[in-house]
Amino acid sequence: VSTYPTKVATTYKRFRINQLFTNKHHFDYREINNIETNDNIYQLNLIVVSSNKDEALIRFINNYESEVLMYPLRHKHFTLTILYFSYKKEITNRITDLINGLSIKYMSIVRISIINSNQTSYNRGLGRQLASKLFTNNQLLFFLDADLIFTGQALDNTRRLMIHQLSISSCTVYFPIIFSVFSHRSVANDDSMIDVNSKNGLFSIYGFGNVAVRKQDLDDIGGWETNNDDWGMEDVNLFQRFSDSSSECYVFRAVEPGLRHYYHKKMCNGIVNKVREQMCLDADAILIGSQMHMVNYLFNNMTLSI
Repeated sequence: VSTYPTKVATTYKRFRINQLFTNKHHFDYREINNIETNDNIYQLNLIVVSSNKDEALIRFINNYESEVLMYPLRHKHFTLTILYFSYKKEITNRITDLINGLSIKYMSIVRISIINSNQTSYNRGLGRQLASKLFTNNQLLFFLDADLIFTGQALDNTRRLMIHQLSISSCTVYFPIIFSVFSHRSVANDDSMIDVNSKNGLFSIYGFGNVAVRKQDLDDIGGWETNNDDWGMEDVNLFQRFSDSSSECYVFRAVEPGLRHYYHKKMCNGIVNKVREQMCLDADAILIGSQMHMVNYLFNNMTLSI
């Protein structure tokens, strides 16, 4: 911090030691650029693809309003794009009215695209790929599940991480490790912000559905899998391709407590691929409840004979 009679100037620098053993007086450093700018390449553009999850989508929109739109300083840093596969006209009107109201009030921050599901069946990978085409190559995209609850701080963290990583590497993709809430049978999860602890949920190490990436880097890897009409795997497919090209693109993972996945029953019936069906069932079973809850349930319901 440099102090002058009339002002105080603060300069932030990141120091990096070149070798494991080096002269303590020899450092290399890189100054972190100012990221408080209106340039759209420094915006984090949230993308949500949804179908038949109307209550979850409304909750997501309300969450975005309370964590982003209510804070004017975040208006220039975040946008929200929703690609919605429409089935029920009356529900669609409710959602579009909500979003249109916000888009009028907050122009250029919120927008929605509606796809008629009678013409194109729901496909999350296809929806995400179509939504990505609304952005230019240098823009930052953050694909999120409609069932997610987030804090504004978590969005700030993700944005700053991506900008910083891209300032020191040519390609970076971020797959945050989010907190998945257990079933409503073990947690009264009507609260918008559930405490992060082992009784309420767990961190999903093998979840890859939420990802931040630059548009150009997404295109270079081949984009989202668009021919997947079955459950899951389009996110795993994307993660695997980025991992296989890790020499060219830095794959970053970190626990983010401010991103929490609201529990919902997975629809595993009717999945044609048996491997994916079993993966769906396993993913659903692991979120039934904590070990302590399950033991208490068994004892309280006299399921076990001692």
